Amino acid sequence: MANAALSALDGRERDIVLCAARALLDRRDWVDDWDVHTLTGAFRPELRAAIAEWPDVPPGLTRAISNCLFVICAVIRLPQEDWDANFDFPKKEAFRVHLRLNDACRHAKRTQ
Repeated sequence: MANAALSALDGRERDIVLCAARALLDRRDWVDDWDVHTLTGAFRPELRAAIAEWPDVPPGLTRAISNCLFVICAVIRLPQEDWDANFDFPKKEAFRVHLRLNDACRHAKRTQ
């Protein structure tokens, strides 16, 4: 795996990141196209291209992928029943993974 930040996560954590990013991209009723860029730092097509390379996400898009988790956890405010219908992991775990990935992104940037 070439992406240093993602390689700092275990398999389940990477699965959570991927699931959240896909959900954000697929559910246009949650976040419209313009707001995806505002909230994540990348446009939907850029995020889709990054996910297509999974787990070898281009380093410049890793933060945007991490931001997808933040949006899912803290911006959208899904009711619990909607969360449970879309994800097989608790919101608290997703937010913890977001924080770990953010830390890994900062560390990877310092070591470049």
